[in-house]
Amino acid sequence: MLDMGIVKIEISLPELAGAIQQFKSNRIHALEKLTHDFKTVISRTFNQLLQTEMTLFLGKPDESRNKRNGYYERDYALKGIGCLRIRMPRDRDGRFDSDILPVHERIDPRLKEDIAILHLAGLSNRTLSFVSRRILGVPVSPDTVMRSLKAVEESALKWLTRPLEGSYWALFVDGTNFKIQRAGSTEKEPALVVLGLDTQNRMSILAIEPGRKDSAECWSTVFDDLKRRGLKPEEVRIGIMDGLPGQLSKSLCLSPS
Repeated sequence: MLDMGIVKIEISLPELAGAIQQFKSNRIHALEKLTHDFKTVISRTFNQLLQTEMTLFLGKPDESRNKRNGYYERDYALKGIGCLRIRMPRDRDGRFDSDILPVHERIDPRLKEDIAILHLAGLSNRTLSFVSRRILGVPVSPDTVMRSLKAVEESALKWLTRPLEGSYWALFVDGTNFKIQRAGSTEKEPALVVLGLDTQNRMSILAIEPGRKDSAECWSTVFDDLKRRGLKPEEVRIGIMDGLPGQLSKSLCLSPS
């Protein structure tokens, strides 16, 4: 027996021997069969969870007159598993709202993050929509891709503006270009990047800001923001910056390097 929390799978020795023989005969078919079996178990587990959730909902004092009213089926894409067929229970008064599978959610939020990352890596909305069923197990529309980007935007901005806790003894500073999609076209836009090396010799991205690398004003804004977020200039012993000699030392009181 394999115990995976609320999911339990029992496999007998004869079944294992038969499965091994299937892999020897046709590995692709055996993999598809194994995936299907896992998806069946996960779907059954979700259905049991939802039925229990409905039971608890109807057990509330203010739902004493409410009753079950069957179910409807819907697809749900779960990361690492694929597209599941789920039976969503309904109540007679239409007040049940599942916390397990929200009514309008069709894709695992973790999959949405993956979609956004693939898009940011260069895959267009159209390409993602085309390959999504094959890779993710569920078709993804261009609108879904855009919503996925919005889902990670808040987290990305929060991370890029996070307080800088700890000490950084070395800074690596340079400008680069990123491909940005705007109004249906992809263009390169300049960005200013600062990497920091902490006392454990771990490298971290401290800042990514739009701006030209040959602009002293842009770099000054970046350094001021780093100090505002908690960078301690007195603990920075080495600063490496290509171009604009003296800018780094001027902003952080370092010796030019």
